[in-house]
Amino acid sequence: MTEVRRSSQNKLLKYYQCFLAVVAVFIFFTEADNFFFDSGMTPAPKNVVIIMCLASTPLFISLKSKNFQYIPINVILWCCLYSGISAASFLHQVPTELVTQELETRILSVLFIFLMILILSGEPIVCKCTRWALVIAVLLAIVNNFRELTDPLAFNGFNVTGRAAGLYVDPNKSGAGLIMGLIFTIGLFPKKIRMLYFIIVSMGVFTTFSRGAILSLVVLLFLLFIKGFITTSQLNGTLALLIAFLDL
Repeated sequence: MTEVRRSSQNKLLKYYQCFLAVVAVFIFFTEADNFFFDSGMTPAPKNVVIIMCLASTPLFISLKSKNFQYIPINVILWCCLYSGISAASFLHQVPTELVTQELETRILSVLFIFLMILILSGEPIVCKCTRWALVIAVLLAIVNNFRELTDPLAFNGFNVTGRAAGLYVDPNKSGAGLIMGLIFTIGLFPKKIRMLYFIIVSMGVFTTFSRGAILSLVVLLFLLFIKGFITTSQLNGTLALLIAFLDL
C-alpha cells in the first residue's frame, strides 16, 4: 500500500513539474515578465522569480527520487564561486543603492539558474512538455512580430527601432529567442515538415531585420543538414527561397 501511495505521489509531482516547466517557458522565455512589468500589470521580474521558487517548493521533496537525476556539480561550483566573488566585491565597496542592487541581481541570477535546473531536469515527459511549450511560444512570438510590423503601437510603443520584436521589445532579442526556440523544437516534427517549420520561424526572424539572427539562421540551416535533420532537396529549396527573399 505504501509503494502504491508513493508511486501516486511521484506521478502527481511529475505532472506538477510539467506544469511549472510550461509556466516557466511562457513567463521567462517569452520575456512576458519584463514586458508586463513595464506595462504596470505584474510585479517586478525578481518577485516573479521568488514566486516561482515558492511554487517549486514541493519539487525539493523529490530531489532524492527518480524524478530528478542530479544537479550538475559543475553548475553548483560555478554558482558558489560567482556568488562568493560578488559578495567579496560588495564588501570592498561603499554600499550604495546601485552596488546593492547589482549584488541582488547577481544573487537572483544564481537563484534563477538553480530554479530552472530544478524545474526542467528529470523525467523525459518534462522535457517533452517543455519543448512543445517552446513551439507554442515561438509561434506566438512570430504572430506578435507580424502584428507589430503592421501596427507599431501594438505593444505600447516600447520598441522605437521600427523593427518587429513583440514582447521582447528588442528586435535582436526577438531574433535570438526564435533561433533558440527553433534549435530546441525542430526535432519534434517529422522530417517531411521540418523544413516548413523552419521557413515559418525564418519569416518571424526576418521581421526583426536582425543581421545577427539572419546570419545565425543560415548557419543553423547548414548545421541541420550536416546533422541529418533535413534532406538535400529541402536544403536546396530553402536556400533558393532565402536568396530570392534577399534579392527583393
